[in-house]
Parts: sequence; C-alpha cells; structure tokens
Amino acid sequence: MASHVPAVTLPNGSKMPMVGLGTYQGRDDEMRRVLAWALECGYRHIDTAAVYQNEAEIGDVLHEWLSSGCIAREELFVVTKVRSSRSCGGTDTNVKSSYLIAPNFYPLYGSTVCFLRI
Repeated sequence: MASHVPAVTLPNGSKMPMVGLGTYQGRDDEMRRVLAWALECGYRHIDTAAVYQNEAEIGDVLHEWLSSGCIAREELFVVTKVRSSRSCGGTDTNVKSSYLIAPNFYPLYGSTVCFLRI
C-alpha cells in the first residue's frame, strides 16, 4: 500500500503518507487488532490524539512491530493532537517514547499537532 499512497514532505524532509489510520474511539484489544491489521496492510501513518485515550494501546502495538523487525522506525509516522496547555512530551511518553527519533511540533487552531517520527 505505502508505495501507492501520495506523500507530503515535512519541513525536515521526511515524506509522510497522506493516508493514515484514524484511531478515534478505538479501545483496548479492538484497537490493538485494528492497528496490527492496518500495519500488516501497509499503513505507516497513524492518527491519534491524547483525548482519544488509546495512545497506550497504540504504543504497545508499535513496540511489538518495531521490536520484531516487521517495520523500521523510519517508515512510521504517528500524528497526535494535544491541547496547547499540554506539551507533546506528555503524550509521546504514552506512545513508547524510547522509539521516538525527532518529534516535529506544529501549532494548529488552538492545539498542537505533533508529527512523531518514530
């Protein structure tokens, strides 16, 4: 899938797929199964937000896939949104911060959009 999806070039030169998996209302084991399926199908752009309260599940699945060597860090983009009163540092911890390479932060409509390059 990834080779057929248009990409946007971020300010750091990375090319992020324009089609991503939305995770709103995804919870618990269902979220884990859906994300694993999406990664298997080729999704490399995951969209989440702190308010969705599923970043721990997403982090668990990404940790499994990265640890097993099924995907490389360079292939993944996790986009999350947090209110401007919080920092992205508070949310990236939930997405397994040991796998983060270089978060990129962009203010957007009273929130901060974080493109977490993992």
